[in-house]
Amino acid sequence: MTITAQEWKIYYQIEVALKTMGFWQRVLEGEKYVTGSLVPVAIYTIRQSFLQVIASEATEDVVKVLTRILLNDFDRRYHPTTQGQLKYEREALVGHGNRYISIHPYFFKAAFLDPQTHHFLREIMEADNFNQLKSDILNEAVGSLSMATSSDDPNNLEESSDPLEAPPANMLDILLNGIGGGGGMTTPNDQVNTAATAKQVCENEMYQLLLGNDFKMNMQNIEKTAYNCPLSWWKSSAHRFKNFESLAVKYLAIPATSAPSERIWSRAARVLTVTRNRMSEEVTSAMMYCRENKELLHKYYAEVARERMHPDDHHLIQRQQDLLPTFENEEEADSKLMLSDEDNKL
Repeated sequence: MTITAQEWKIYYQIEVALKTMGFWQRVLEGEKYVTGSLVPVAIYTIRQSFLQVIASEATEDVVKVLTRILLNDFDRRYHPTTQGQLKYEREALVGHGNRYISIHPYFFKAAFLDPQTHHFLREIMEADNFNQLKSDILNEAVGSLSMATSSDDPNNLEESSDPLEAPPANMLDILLNGIGGGGGMTTPNDQVNTAATAKQVCENEMYQLLLGNDFKMNMQNIEKTAYNCPLSWWKSSAHRFKNFESLAVKYLAIPATSAPSERIWSRAARVLTVTRNRMSEEVTSAMMYCRENKELLHKYYAEVARERMHPDDHHLIQRQQDLLPTFENEEEADSKLMLSDEDNKL
């Protein structure tokens, strides 16, 4: 088949039109870095790339038609504003075929709490919509703090004769009692005061979080082996924003796609052969755990072993570490993970 110069030009322009979408697909399928918070950024960037292709005078008409179809599909799925900005919905919208027709609110919350994407999120959302997202996250933090505080209130618990069942004192209660000079006595207004105090505490934390210049991190590069991790930022800042740290971990831990899970099952199919499936559930689970955490296993084995083993046995650590499975070349005949003919007869 002979391809003309005009056809080559069209193929090239189609490749350009799909390039941004292909890039973000690879990014969102990653498993070694946070991906959920990148979803709003990806959707907005892909849509903008379609608009640029359509607006270019050099783009062939047939390519513009194809790109408009993709753009219309994006708009039907994600309902941007008339200005092309993303719209945050408090509840996930589900359409025909039980498919989402909006960006899930969890991804917006993850992007808000990610120092990589927070500032970009302000630019791709309308101000009122962004403030609604901010308010929802604040209210969720207030609710969590109020619940934790009220659950630690002795007046809300049944009396117990077992001192081991008594809940630990809440640090916020201790602090407030210390400031007020009280001895732990309660009043009918305690519940209202606790709710008001929880809101004030969270509002102050939110203000300090958004005011500070350190709530910013460069976007990660998927081509690198080391990644900028927003979870590390929150871990180091937990003492300053403790009421939002748990929310950040909750939402940032959500993967953007199911690709990482599907890869695990694909690898499991190679590791768990018909014969190995006869092993007990505990052994199978241990094998898969070692397979998915092999890098950490090899990296920290010696350190953990020194802490748990008697000093007289430390000389055995290296020998034991050499016996750890590497899970390399799993399907090759000389792999240590391949069962021998005698094993297959069992």
